[in-house]
Amino acid sequence: MGHIFISYARSSEAQARRVEQALIAAGFGVWRDNALPVHQAYADVIEQQLADADAVLTLWSADARSSDWVRAEANRGRELGKLVQASLDRTLPPMPFNQLHCADLSRWGAGDATGWTKVIESLTVLRGAPPARLLASNHTLPQAAPDAPLVAVLAFDNLSGDPAFLYFSDGLSDEILHAVSSTTSLRLIGRSSSFELRGPAKAAANVAARLGASHMLDGSVRRSGDRVRISAELVDCASQSTLWTQRFDRDLSDIFALQDEIAGAVAAALKTAFAPRNAGAVDPVVYDLYLRAKEFVPTRLGWDEQLLEEVLRLAPDFVPALEGLVLTHATLIRFDDDTSRIPVRMAHLNAAADRLIALAPDSAVPPLSRVMVTPLCGGYVEAEHAIARALEIAPHQAFLHASARAAEVGRSRVALAYAERAVEADPLDMVAITWRAALLATNGRYDESKAAFDDAVPRWPHQGFVRTTAIGKAIEMEDWARFEQYVTAPGELGIYGPWVELLAHAGREIRVWTPKHSVAHLAQQEAIRTATGTVGLSGLGLHCRYGFADEVYALLDRASFAHLFRPEGRLLPGDVTLSLLFGLSARWLRQDIRFVRFCARLGLCDYWLETDRWPDCTDEVADLYDFRTEAKVQANSTPRG
Repeated sequence: MGHIFISYARSSEAQARRVEQALIAAGFGVWRDNALPVHQAYADVIEQQLADADAVLTLWSADARSSDWVRAEANRGRELGKLVQASLDRTLPPMPFNQLHCADLSRWGAGDATGWTKVIESLTVLRGAPPARLLASNHTLPQAAPDAPLVAVLAFDNLSGDPAFLYFSDGLSDEILHAVSSTTSLRLIGRSSSFELRGPAKAAANVAARLGASHMLDGSVRRSGDRVRISAELVDCASQSTLWTQRFDRDLSDIFALQDEIAGAVAAALKTAFAPRNAGAVDPVVYDLYLRAKEFVPTRLGWDEQLLEEVLRLAPDFVPALEGLVLTHATLIRFDDDTSRIPVRMAHLNAAADRLIALAPDSAVPPLSRVMVTPLCGGYVEAEHAIARALEIAPHQAFLHASARAAEVGRSRVALAYAERAVEADPLDMVAITWRAALLATNGRYDESKAAFDDAVPRWPHQGFVRTTAIGKAIEMEDWARFEQYVTAPGELGIYGPWVELLAHAGREIRVWTPKHSVAHLAQQEAIRTATGTVGLSGLGLHCRYGFADEVYALLDRASFAHLFRPEGRLLPGDVTLSLLFGLSARWLRQDIRFVRFCARLGLCDYWLETDRWPDCTDEVADLYDFRTEAKVQANSTPRG
């Protein structure tokens, strides 16, 4: 199967990248000139890619119209009968291309998807088959109008004289961000990124440079008893001029009306229409409990469950607290080591989610919680339906969930497209940046991955998630200099410290690996299988690399994975996610046709056949065996578990 060749002017690089991501998410293969190899002549590569493409998608703009390269590529597409045209800025195609229809993408993502729908329909016809979409709906990656304001709501300064009161100023800023998000159509920078900028880093020029924001909302909070004074200002980052400023003196019992008032003032300043939020009043004591429940504690999974329960006892209709409780229940179901409590937690989750749906039917939290508690195996389609719903309601909250699920079913290219959108929505978010860096490596973009980790590790020296991910990918890429650099980098890692030590030991062992290591490790795995009934998945590809594929697949045949089809099912420590089956270190495992049979036991073959959304390794192993044909055989003959 061919691909879609994207032709565009260099000045439209960002828009072309968004088109590329949306097409990948819709199931199309894509080629554009960022994939040019350095060892071949530019013209030769372009000519070959145009010939091999199913369609040539030309993105016209003012600069593209005057580009000899774009005209030549469009002309070749026209000669081959596979030209599809779209205008990014309402520029009309030059002669003779003006004789063919050209879709209008100038308002794509700003409420008008008509042009994009026409593009997808034409590409589908030229490809000769319906696109295998990422989700079970016709959802595509949301796009933003390039000239729409992008607002960073910064963490308001705590001027109360008490450092311990920071939780209140941060919490209030968070609620204002939520109010602006839910009552307006403004594009907002995510919380993780905007709240990282404090003190001198709040300078308008720095906010624009680091976040790409056109405007910023900043302010301060001073509390005295049950009274609060909030000073807020809206700043145009380009001109560094204040567009609007106001001071609010209120009782804390009036806090939601205050949030709505600020949101309304910002929306009016940017001439953005919105529907006011009717939130009602909440007691200041209850609100204080709510902010304390949200406070991040490294040793706790999720928010403080007991405090949330107390908040909802005092204010049963307080939607933000109910959302926090639903996500906390889901987090504990997925990650709590005591699986005996899962049935009770599931009942509590269902009750809280039903209550939340009744109070706030447009909340994205219920579907996201469903994604989190879906069994690791067998619930792939169910999880994608939930993600599709969450993406419709609040795409920025769902990008990482969609990315993670795509990676778990082997669709790493789609996962990277969603990770890119997550970083675009929240460009300083630690989790999004780290996950994107990992997926860059999985997709073979090693230099970009290494650069991303080189930036992330010193930026967050005390965040174990960043460090362990960077070390793991350095091992997979066999970049031993970076491995040592990440292992020895300074920083207090808390509960992640032992994981770093474990990875350090594993990496240094892999660095000098011999077949004797595989023999010893496989014996350990057999002992684990005897004790637990199952085995770990990490390292199996390494054994295949050293000639032990028969032993690996015999071990997998003896092991059971039935527990992964239950909500309480867990992978063994060190495995983390099923996506490792589709990572770099498992590539030798995938080269054996028996890999497909193992996937059938995990329910993956059923998923691929039902959805027609195939993993990237379908192409990776094409010279070795027919992945799709084998998947059909195994799905019909191999029992799950």
